[in-house]
Amino acid sequence: MPCVERGLTVLTLPGAEEASSDPCDTGSDVEVLKSEFPDVDLSNVHGEWFVHSGLYATTPEALSARAKELRRFVRSRKEKEVVLVSHGFFNHYLTGDVNEKGEQTTGWWREAEIRTFTFESENDGDAKIKETQESVDLRIKEAESEELAKRGLN
Repeated sequence: MPCVERGLTVLTLPGAEEASSDPCDTGSDVEVLKSEFPDVDLSNVHGEWFVHSGLYATTPEALSARAKELRRFVRSRKEKEVVLVSHGFFNHYLTGDVNEKGEQTTGWWREAEIRTFTFESENDGDAKIKETQESVDLRIKEAESEELAKRGLN
């Protein structure tokens, strides 16, 4: 059942693009996307967002600015709950888990991992987010289960 029929809004947001200029992490021109995904609303995708310059550059400064802009956009939404599908290394910028050199300060996200966050404040200019305790606890429990499975103890 398509999301629209379920009352859900799906937005494409170039700001959630991955944090490298590798071919596998590089988007496509909007006209290409329109032809490949005719039923997807691409109204937020414009210009040369895939060129990796300006806001879409892969420097730590540009990635931090893009992550802040994306957090602000999400916080400004009227919805109380938002699902954001993004990319592994960019998620470290989104969550603030990188240092000033752009080096991640926490472990890698797992494939298709789900984490939940809340905004620290409704009027913080950086729109900083923090992971919910429930999400942290679930990740710890999953890691413990995986470790037991590796040892053949579960």
